[in-house]
Amino acid sequence: MTKIASFLLTACTIFAQVPSTGPEFEVASIRPAQPNSPQQIQRQGITIEGGRVNLVGVRLVGLIPLAFRVPQNQVKGPDSMATESYDIVAKLPAGASEDQVPEMLQALLKERFKLEFHRENKEQSAYALVVAKGGLKVAESAPEANAPAPAAERDPNSPPPPTMLVPLGGGPVRVVGDSKGATVTGPRLGTVQAKEDPNGLRLEAPNITFDGLASILTQLVRAPVVDMTGLKGRYQVVLAMSRNEMSSAPPPPGPGGPVPDASDPTGSPIFAAVQKLGLKLESRKISLETIVVDHLEKTPTEN
Repeated sequence: MTKIASFLLTACTIFAQVPSTGPEFEVASIRPAQPNSPQQIQRQGITIEGGRVNLVGVRLVGLIPLAFRVPQNQVKGPDSMATESYDIVAKLPAGASEDQVPEMLQALLKERFKLEFHRENKEQSAYALVVAKGGLKVAESAPEANAPAPAAERDPNSPPPPTMLVPLGGGPVRVVGDSKGATVTGPRLGTVQAKEDPNGLRLEAPNITFDGLASILTQLVRAPVVDMTGLKGRYQVVLAMSRNEMSSAPPPPGPGGPVPDASDPTGSPIFAAVQKLGLKLESRKISLETIVVDHLEKTPTEN
């Protein structure tokens, strides 16, 4: 798995609190994770194969954003959420959709970890994605760009790759990664090709919304990015950074950390890459809906 696929797999995003009548896994097993096991290293994240949901080496601090589909910095709770990791194997009920997995994870957290939470609007340091003074420098997508991407060629005798669900771009998206990069598909993202080679990082998105782009930028700068362009169409976007730019960039702020001025030339080169699109990241205080964890057991109830 490439670094690109790995960063996408760590992306995080909230559903409304699931009522008792909401979808639930047919059965689920939760066990302490085996640190640094080959399975944990190779399959870390959430995958779905044949109705079986596998979560390997997940911590509650990462599982809660996955269940609620919000960035991790929009979840507040006790430090204990980051201390233990788990391996979870669950089975989808007959007729269930993969898109319902986040709701089922919420139900699992409430039943097995006794999760209690509430929502608050909290003002945070964040970036507003806006159109730069010089105007937009990307074209709108052609109608045919919105058609589903053709399936990648593969050995017909080999099983299909597992679905990796990532809460990105306003809902679960699917990631298929290999040694050359990753392909991400989702409602607001369209089909994004992410490539990392000796020259650097390149994201090609021929039919992305700016709301979807903001969700990707949130992962790259590791701070909330909110689409404030006012543009609701789909656009042809190419985002590229050289390897020198990537290696010389200072570490981005962590969850909840201070957001530097987007116009600061010493900031991440992602700012310059965004400006080439005729867009800009402006540092602002923005009120964001936050999930506040009121109670969470560190040890789940028995299987």
